[in-house]
Amino acid sequence: MKKLILAIVALGFTFANTPVMAAGANPPKALCLDFTSFTDFHQLVIKSMGTVQTSGGVTKMFNITGHAFGLSPNYPVGGSGYVAPGTTTFHASYTGNGRSGSTNNQFNWELFFDLPTSSGLMHAFFQFEDGSSFTTGATPVAVVATSCASLPIAGAPARGGVRSVGQE
Repeated sequence: MKKLILAIVALGFTFANTPVMAAGANPPKALCLDFTSFTDFHQLVIKSMGTVQTSGGVTKMFNITGHAFGLSPNYPVGGSGYVAPGTTTFHASYTGNGRSGSTNNQFNWELFFDLPTSSGLMHAFFQFEDGSSFTTGATPVAVVATSCASLPIAGAPARGGVRSVGQE
């Protein structure tokens, strides 16, 4: 009887911990990034969206939404990311559209964020309406996690001529 009870307890413990073991490292639910060599910062909300069984194990996928402050006025961003099985690096990409002066521009980032050290590297590519572009190229920019509570959020959008619904 004791063996049966021990076997049931061991089996229950195994099933209870399987999702935790399979999930691996997870990024924080809110991640604010400070660019160490620029005044830019990003405020990201990260939500688990599910898992994919891969040959390397279960890979957890995340959705990213947030706010970016940088070269252009403040603007919303969105994207996705994952932590590969057996690693502690959150690999993500996200994009946003912003206005600089009188032109609309597209901004793209690829993040490699080491979860234990709360730091990482960011590659960026910006495409401007006039056809010019900016890229970090082979030299990524360093980012570190920072307190979200210490960062401002954007005020009213800087796009002139915005009307309320029903206004003519």
